[in-house]
Formats: sequence, structure tokens, C-alpha cells
Amino acid sequence: MGRVDAAVIDDLTSPRGRELMALLPQTYDPDDVVALVMALRSRGYPAELVRAALTQCELRTRAKEKFGDLAAEMFFTRDGLEQSTRWAVAQWHARRFADAGVQHVVDLGCGVGSDAMAFARAGLDVTAVDADPLTAAIAAANICAGAARPGLGRHEVRMTRAEDVDWAPSGRGVLGAWLDPARRTPGIADVRGRTRRLAGADMSPSWDFVLRVAADLPAVSAKFSVGLPHRMIPSQASAVWVSDHGQPLECVLGWGLMAPRPGSRSAILHRDGKWHHLEAADERPADGAAPPAPGPVRATSAIPEFVYDVDRAALAAGLRGEVARLVQGWELGSSGYVVSSRAVATPWARCLRVREVLPVHTKTLRAWVKRADVGSLTVKKRPSQAGGVGARIDADSLRRSLSLRGANSATLLLTDVDDRASALWVSAVSDDEMAAN
Repeated sequence: MGRVDAAVIDDLTSPRGRELMALLPQTYDPDDVVALVMALRSRGYPAELVRAALTQCELRTRAKEKFGDLAAEMFFTRDGLEQSTRWAVAQWHARRFADAGVQHVVDLGCGVGSDAMAFARAGLDVTAVDADPLTAAIAAANICAGAARPGLGRHEVRMTRAEDVDWAPSGRGVLGAWLDPARRTPGIADVRGRTRRLAGADMSPSWDFVLRVAADLPAVSAKFSVGLPHRMIPSQASAVWVSDHGQPLECVLGWGLMAPRPGSRSAILHRDGKWHHLEAADERPADGAAPPAPGPVRATSAIPEFVYDVDRAALAAGLRGEVARLVQGWELGSSGYVVSSRAVATPWARCLRVREVLPVHTKTLRAWVKRADVGSLTVKKRPSQAGGVGARIDADSLRRSLSLRGANSATLLLTDVDDRASALWVSAVSDDEMAAN
């Protein structure tokens, strides 16, 4: 496919380039490429420009998952699309700055500009910074895609290193900074388009630079991976883990005006256009009653009727106990699960009915497979930070060891019960059952 560089982006954003982009289909289909190239070449468009346009058509098709209809206005590189912030989350970032009273945001390492776009469309002034010429050109094109929108904040893109930016850009009011340090290496990707993750010390800008910015400006927020160790979070910063429709995306640290409660840990979940917030409780309920104490279920017979598969952002934030309180239940061993005697609707966990608790013994499970007439089996487990017994079991190997020849489908959750590896045979709880509870 076509090579992408800053000059190509200039060509694609020229009147002729935009005319060409308008002729491309809304959805990229590799089977149609040859005929499409011939048709566009017959109209007099240069071969290199056509190849570059088709590359953007392919990337825009992939970008619809993150950006929806907005993807049709944007430009990407493969690495840039992979690392970009989802549009709903970028809008949340922008609202946080606006709600904190910030009027001007310096985006230090803007990538393809998704967050900078959201800042500008929220009415904030934006100075977007990136050291890579191609990335800066794409960010400028993407931010300008909304240039005709009323209420759009003033914006500029600077091609420079984040470390070389002074703190006197033209703008108005309270100045804040947004940092999204590169956490993946550019270049060769895996089969899912993902490049290798970088460790904290290798991020660009570096962790030390983030801390320096946080000390210099009144409102600073930075995006890190979901797996950011809690020990790395400064005591003066707040931390929010973000999930979109059950997929954990990032951990956002805030300082100054972006941390109204320093030291707090919370999670936020986006689902079907709504945002849900969960924060660690720091006091007892108003009636003075102690909340249910989180802890492992100690005996097989104690497992209630329902088990909850907790959202991974809540798990990363260390809020499984809070989810247990929401469903009036308890944490199950060292797994990522919660159990309860009630079916409670919550966006923070999927409720499943426990049909049977089985020891993880091949002979016992083979007998269960035959008895339940299982032919299709899903085996799930959650990582155990405590190194529980169930964490050492390979789900794929376990499934292959069973003789699955039946007519039914089934799901097993691997976890620890009374320090023993156990498998919970579970099934979905219907909406009617949830409503009845």
C-alpha cells in the first residue's frame, strides 16, 4: 500500500487530494482495490497519490471502531491509529479539563491528534506538540477537520520535542498540560496490528519529564497503561482507570486542578453512551453500619448462587471490594470474581448463575462433560495478583484434555475456592431474572 509521509498528507489535504478522497468508498474492501486503482488512474490521478489515498481508506475503515463517523474526516498512520485515544474517551479527557477551569491545554506528544481535536471542540485553546514531522502534519489535518465548527478553540500544532516546549504559548486563562507518552515501539506489528509495549523507563516523554511538568503547571493529566503499578502513583496525584464497553484502556493520572482528591483511586466505564464512576469508599455508610468485608470465600459450600465477572478497569484500580458491596456480595478467592446470593444489575460486572462447583481434576471434568452432554466449552480465568492455585492452570490445555462430543455449550470459570483450584459451571442470567431481583 502507499507510503505515508508529511508531503503525502499535504497532497491529500490539497483541493485535488480531497477531491480524490471523496471518490473512495466508505468501507475499504481489498477485493475491489485493483478495479478502484484503474478507475482512479483513468481520471488522471497520479499512482502514488492513489496508493496513499487507498491506505487512508483502509485505515479509516479500521478507525470506525474508535471514532465512528468521525473517522471519515481523519488521517492516520498504522502506529498512530493503534495508539490513538478513542473518541468517546478523548471527549471525557476534554470535559475534565474544562470542568477544572482550564482554558488552554498544551498537548505534549499529540500523536494523530484525537485528544487535541476533543480539546478544541470543547472550546479549549490547544497547542499540540509532536516531534515527528508526519505525525505533526496528520494532527494538524485532523484538528482542522473541525475548523468550521462554532465554538472551536484556537489551535496550533508545533513540530518539536515535548521537552523543548516553553510554558508561554499564546492562549488565554489557566494553562494545563496533557501527556500521552508513547508506550509502544513504532514499526513491526503483530497480527492484530499492535506493536511492542515499552516499559515505564523507556516511555517518551519519560516518567521523570511527566513529573517535572506536573510540578510546573497548575493542571496536568497524563495517560498510562492499565497495568500501571500502584506503587508508581505519586501521593499528590489522583488515578482513574478507564474502560470502554468492558475493554480496559488506560490509567489517567491527574495533578493540581486535575486532582481534586489527591491520592484517590477510581474507575470510569463508558457503555452505550453513558459514563459510570466507581471510587474506593473512605468512610462507612450514613447509618454507621460496616460494609461487607471483602475476603475470599473459604468453603465450596459457601458459594452463593451468582458470580460476577468484574470489569477489568475496576480490577486494575483495586476496586473489586467496591463491586462486591454494590452487589451485596464478597470477593471470591484471589480471582477477579465476586459472588453474591442476589442477581444485581450493575455496569461494573456481568452476573452469571453458578450451576455447579467442580474440582479441577481431569477425570471429574470428563465425567461432567459426559453428564452435561457438552460439545462446546469456554474456559475463562482472570489473572491472580496473589498467585492463586487457579492462576497456574492453562485454560486451553484443560479444554483440550476433555472429550467434547456432546450437543450443548457450557462455560467454566477457573478460580480458587478454599485454596483449591475449582471450576464454576455458569450460565447467563436473563434480563427478566435480573428485574425480578
